[in-house]
Amino acid sequence: MSRPGTGRRTERDASRLDEARARMREGDLPGALVRLRRHLERHPGAVPALLLLGALYGQSGQPGRALPVLRRVLAIDPGNAAAHNDLGLVHLALGDPALARAAFETALRREPRLAPAHFNLARLFMDANRLEAAERHYRDALAYRPDFADAMAGLAELLAHGAREREAAELCDRVLSRHPRHPGASLTAAGLDFRARRFDAARRRLDLLLARGGLDPRDRSLAHGRRAQCLEAIGDFGAAFADFRAANEAVRGPARATVGADAAAFSASVNVARLRRHFTTGRVSAWPRVPPPASGGAPVFLLGFPRSGTTLLDRMLGSHPEVLTLEERELLNDAWDRFGASDAGLERLDALDGEGLARARRDYWKRVDEELGGAPREGRLVIDRLPLNTILLGFIARIFPDARVVFALRDPRDVCLSCFQQRFALNPGMFHFLRWGSTVAYYDAVMGLGVQVLEAGVLTCHHNRYEDLIRAPREALGGLLAFLGLPWRDEVLDYRRTARARYTATPSAEQVVRPLYRSSIGRFRAYEPWLKPEIERLAPWVGRFGYEP
Repeated sequence: MSRPGTGRRTERDASRLDEARARMREGDLPGALVRLRRHLERHPGAVPALLLLGALYGQSGQPGRALPVLRRVLAIDPGNAAAHNDLGLVHLALGDPALARAAFETALRREPRLAPAHFNLARLFMDANRLEAAERHYRDALAYRPDFADAMAGLAELLAHGAREREAAELCDRVLSRHPRHPGASLTAAGLDFRARRFDAARRRLDLLLARGGLDPRDRSLAHGRRAQCLEAIGDFGAAFADFRAANEAVRGPARATVGADAAAFSASVNVARLRRHFTTGRVSAWPRVPPPASGGAPVFLLGFPRSGTTLLDRMLGSHPEVLTLEERELLNDAWDRFGASDAGLERLDALDGEGLARARRDYWKRVDEELGGAPREGRLVIDRLPLNTILLGFIARIFPDARVVFALRDPRDVCLSCFQQRFALNPGMFHFLRWGSTVAYYDAVMGLGVQVLEAGVLTCHHNRYEDLIRAPREALGGLLAFLGLPWRDEVLDYRRTARARYTATPSAEQVVRPLYRSSIGRFRAYEPWLKPEIERLAPWVGRFGYEP
């Protein structure tokens, strides 16, 4: 028999947890935290409360605080599948997808029918461009929880990317019939409407979504960005520019404390300026010529500036049977960590001898093989595509002086406008694109550094002009393939098939599955009243690259 009052305390404890859950659903995280702490004061080892506390820290952008909470749960209950799944989300938020995947897979070993773990693995596989695995886990999630709206919306996004529009639309309709303002389904459905030129329908969906309370910053940003595209399509450029600006401001505040930092290689305010001071044309051209190792070879580096057509080139070149493309991976991280963080490190890079050069090249190829997951690369030309490797051209010239560089060019005004308008995954480089003025300043800094290093003449370079690729693709690709020493193959013009088979998280994902179009050339002219006076800073680059003033 229980002691008098025990039942009432148990009811109060359960009520406190229910109140915490309700507060979290309503977005009142401080109120939820107060109730959870009161509960844990009385029951320090209560696994449901600890799981809820870990989820609260995750929702509030504090994954570092969630980590010890979840480890405490697993110390109490090592087989808790939900805790392993939540731990995976924490590792993902902390930037470690390998640990995240291991945690999700552990959760599924403990509970194979755990739909959220299948869903989280699907998202992870999408980001890794493993579309078949992603689709399988989405469908498993729905098999075990048929009404799982997020999984339906995620599968719809995947199918829409692969040009399976009808099934994607059906899934969106199923979600939206029950959850009319579901962010993922609304955004995918609006994208399908936009692709079909149903601009009014897309805009209505986005208006409804933006009227929803509690929309997280990322989804609000995506909704403003897609509505801006609709406004642009009907010619309302002033309203479109305002929506593009609202899209950026939605994420700028939350991102400022993390990706707005100056310590990363791709930040302009510290490192680009410092590298430009160091890698002068005279210094680079005077480096001692160290013969490259007999084995290992050098990749081709496809770089330039974001939104200069590198994704389109990647898909075209990746359609060639003798080419292996690596996209948007920071494969020079080891070189940056060893040499880039200080002026003393840059001096060590200058003084590399044959053994130091061989080690740096081995580090690079080790990262490449890790990215490939054991897939063979022998007999194929490896192309490393990362536009902002332009910042690391000094490292490339020192470590891979035998490398060939494909430098993507596009009208600087169109490039900067497009960067400002896109929804990038934020990092210290992409953070610059959240304001128009900082976008222009970043272009000026990055291109100044890149051109300075190329002028030293160490690297063999081919300039690929985006406008030429759009207007005369066969001629432009023919010249590029000759530069790469590759024979012509008609497959390079069938790039859309390659694009559909590969998911990309870059803003070019929807564009590279479309036929070539010229409407992207000279787009800045429609927005000129809103781009002044900062656009004048691009005038020297417009002239240098041969574009019309």
